[in-house]
Amino acid sequence: MKKLLLTLGFCVLAIAAASAQEKCNVVYEGEKAMLCTSDYIDTYLIATALKYNFANVNKNVAAWNDAKSYFTPYKKHAFLKTLDKFVDKQSRSAHYSVPCAFMAYSFFDDVKSVPSERVFGVFSSKKDLSDFIVELEKFYNDTNAGEFLKKYKDELGEVVEFFNSDRDFDYDFRTLDAYMGGADNAKYAVFTSYFNNNGCWGSVSTENGTVFHSLTIPYNYYTGNVEVECMLGNVLSNFVSMKLGSSVEDCAAVIEELAKKQKKIDYANQGWSNYWWWGIVSANIENAIQAKVYKEGSAEGPFKYDMLYNAKNNGFKNIDRVYNALTVYEENRDQYPSIDLYAEELAKALFAK
Repeated sequence: MKKLLLTLGFCVLAIAAASAQEKCNVVYEGEKAMLCTSDYIDTYLIATALKYNFANVNKNVAAWNDAKSYFTPYKKHAFLKTLDKFVDKQSRSAHYSVPCAFMAYSFFDDVKSVPSERVFGVFSSKKDLSDFIVELEKFYNDTNAGEFLKKYKDELGEVVEFFNSDRDFDYDFRTLDAYMGGADNAKYAVFTSYFNNNGCWGSVSTENGTVFHSLTIPYNYYTGNVEVECMLGNVLSNFVSMKLGSSVEDCAAVIEELAKKQKKIDYANQGWSNYWWWGIVSANIENAIQAKVYKEGSAEGPFKYDMLYNAKNNGFKNIDRVYNALTVYEENRDQYPSIDLYAEELAKALFAK
């Protein structure tokens, strides 16, 4: 039975220890998946946009226009100077390692308990993260950001309603686990924010098992309207990539040999021209797996379009080869209990004539 705002179940989120700031708010929790918001993440994203005068935000999203009006009077707050070390200066936007650290932190009582490998990027140590949180909380309290953000939590009602409809949201994640293999007790945490411009994702090991976490937007990027299927499309793509892991990169030498005399444009669109060959192969495999898992748009899956057709239109011209090779994986799960063990065969299939 699905649970809404009642239990934390699988993970220790320590909301009581940070109730005023709500480092994690569980909007929905099912057997496999959780939908969460984080005032820490939202506040960081808004403060970063404020630092750069909201120059790089999605103006199609009303929430950003509201944030600009509300937070501009705090342009001289001391926290914006603290941010110098914790932003992507080249793109003048948020640095992905900050939301990633906050998502990992959500599953532990304190920063000291967070695995060291999940504190990276702009954070040189756990102390860096702890000190940053102290300064973030000052900005959060001084601006009364919690009251501002409450409106957008309420607006997630459309998403929550979808999760609790007759359609079983957990189906997507159970199917993903069964098809790709891996730990049976894995949990999927979907963090959503109106103020996110770039997706980021990762995984963390807890005493209760592995948690795959991803940050996404709840709306269509181009229209600004809340669209659950857009959100699910982004999130499930991230989770497929995470479960595939480094297995394709581990085959890089084999792939380079297979790709001799090949043209990248025959295997991906022009946007992939500067990527390593193993990255192109990985993208083909990920798209093929999604098409297999979600049955090219069946009523059970989250997508209303043929995913294989869509991938071909996006430049993955030979993805059929990988898609068809997955049949061998499906028929030999005793030999290949998880998809990473079959990655090299899928790479070979892509280049087979």
